[in-house]
Amino acid sequence: MLLVSTPHTVLDRLAGWRSLLSNEEKWRASALRDRADADAFIAARLLARHSICRLRRPDAALPLRLDQSCPTCGGTDHGRPLPLHDDLHVSWAHARGVVAAAASPAPIGVDIEPLSAADQCAAVWPEEVSTPAAELLARWVEAEAAVKCGLLTLDEVLASGGPALPAGWRADHSRVCGAMAGWVTVLDAPPTDVTVYL
Repeated sequence: MLLVSTPHTVLDRLAGWRSLLSNEEKWRASALRDRADADAFIAARLLARHSICRLRRPDAALPLRLDQSCPTCGGTDHGRPLPLHDDLHVSWAHARGVVAAAASPAPIGVDIEPLSAADQCAAVWPEEVSTPAAELLARWVEAEAAVKCGLLTLDEVLASGGPALPAGWRADHSRVCGAMAGWVTVLDAPPTDVTVYL
């Protein structure tokens, strides 16, 4: 289940869900200097909860808490989301003007970047001067999704020039809302549904 939207639409349609945010999530959003960044931060987490609800039974309780853990430092205010008690996996991403969230019974990672970020990818892999910026952006988004799945560390991605997915993993991407909405990395199968709120 992959959901993609704009922060404004998510905040409007899921306004009543703000009470589900943890105090830590609210604090992290309030620490962001720019309102657009804070809105995207909150919208991505609300959309993650919505993607979980779309996979569960209609009478299942709303997911109140989304826990994270950093494999490097052990911090719980960032890092890969932990599986929920019913073994659903969730991932989310946000950038200015676009958010994405995915839920699956198998490990999943999602990343999203606006097409305007393509030129910044040249700084990540300066040796790739002849590679088109859009291709570098697709590689970066796929790499971020692979890190979120726990397949690679960011250091491994930077050292190798991009992700090399193990057998059984697929990377699917699409352009949605004027952005590259994913190299969504899912074990065995791509997402079963893509929803775009416009």
